Amino acid sequence: MQICRERRLFYVALTRTKNEVVLLTPSEASLFVEELLKDNNYLLTTTDGAVNATGCPYCKTGKLVIRQHTANGSQFLGCSHYPSCNQTFKNVEILADSILCPGCESGFMVKRSGRFGNFLGCTNYPGCTNTVKLK
Repeated sequence: MQICRERRLFYVALTRTKNEVVLLTPSEASLFVEELLKDNNYLLTTTDGAVNATGCPYCKTGKLVIRQHTANGSQFLGCSHYPSCNQTFKNVEILADSILCPGCESGFMVKRSGRFGNFLGCTNYPGCTNTVKLK
């Protein structure tokens, strides 16, 4: 019943706004919102403006959003489902080119440099030692 009401309101809004609707959802998306996200014709933007946000590899339902540390002002990525999911990443650049680590499937591959040159390494290091050499 709830999904029918949401769908009806969405399509009324869509027809009255010349094909552009802003849909705000709480951290737990409804079935209707999940249905919309599966359709590639819709553009997903998080509240901080990140387009087609990267999914959280831990809870699988949240999106990674940029947050700011209250003590020192540094930026980091956190799950949109916080406090239910408290996963964070120090590397904000993950949003620019998110490559899920094929080794652990819960971290992201980020550019690092070592004595043999540049490579991609997992954000879960030292727990995951998966690397890919860059040419």
